[in-house]
Amino acid sequence: MDTTTTLLTPREAAAELRISLSTLQRLVREGRLPMVTTSAHRRGIRRASLDSYVDRNERFAGARRAA
Repeated sequence: MDTTTTLLTPREAAAELRISLSTLQRLVREGRLPMVTTSAHRRGIRRASLDSYVDRNERFAGARRAA
């Protein structure tokens, strides 16, 4: 699957960043991490957006490399 179009659930994205779901929701609310809506009941975060966020925030980069 193409990693630029892979859609992660909020729970999956939070797990990858090793943060709580509420922290992820705050990042989305603050506009620091974009969330897309694909239908009335399906929201997610693109893999490319998550990777870009990690690149911009060195704090998470080490956690991702270690995983």
